[in-house]
Amino acid sequence: MLGRDGRDRLASMAVDHPTKQRAAASKVSTARPDHGRSARARTPAGSTRRVADQTGEESFASLDRTLQAWRARLAGGLSPIALSVAFFDWAAHLAELPGRQADLAADAWSDTLRLAETALTGESDGSAVCEPTPGDPRFAAPDWRTPPFDLISQAFLLCERWWERATTGVPGVSPHHERIVSFGARQLLDTVAPTNFPWTNPEVMKATAEQRGANFARGARLLAEDCERLLTGLHWWEPSHSFPASPSRSRRARWSSETA
Repeated sequence: MLGRDGRDRLASMAVDHPTKQRAAASKVSTARPDHGRSARARTPAGSTRRVADQTGEESFASLDRTLQAWRARLAGGLSPIALSVAFFDWAAHLAELPGRQADLAADAWSDTLRLAETALTGESDGSAVCEPTPGDPRFAAPDWRTPPFDLISQAFLLCERWWERATTGVPGVSPHHERIVSFGARQLLDTVAPTNFPWTNPEVMKATAEQRGANFARGARLLAEDCERLLTGLHWWEPSHSFPASPSRSRRARWSSETA
């Protein structure tokens, strides 16, 4: 028979044996490969979500940059939002000035009467209603002094001068916005200038008759080249050392040389 001490030692051995087995089993289980399960367990769910959010933000930012680049290419580098703010500033201040509006209306009526009187009396030789500004060569050719092109050019110049008065000197408009509006008005008027249309440009009509339409073929080729550069993003022109100029001026000079 076992004494008291022997029974206590046997009971302690019975208790420690399963504990040691569980400890050994846990060591074996931790030593086994988990094929990446532990790495996934150590990766927090929040970091994965942050990576996905950053990827989405970069994609949206790339889309915005692409759209802005195309908008700048089509608008010639001008911001439509900045132009809208400037024009709203000018229009809002002009709308609350009835005296200035009446003055502009009187100027427009007076210019119309003068132009109509010149058209009815035929006294246009040497007494033009409105002369081009110094440095404006668009109407310098003698053909612009012959009817009906003299009336067409003077009507355009009167309209251009009226818009210059309307967009400058309006109280309350910031100087920066005034310059933007005045420049934008001139650019819009230039798009409808009689020099830009063959049937209102005596120089183009004369060149067409002399060249039997070959100038229009060259103009169509230039238009195709411009469209190709616009779509492919190529440079508009290659600057030379002898004639450095802006792209718009170089294109106009090239068009004039081709059509003349």
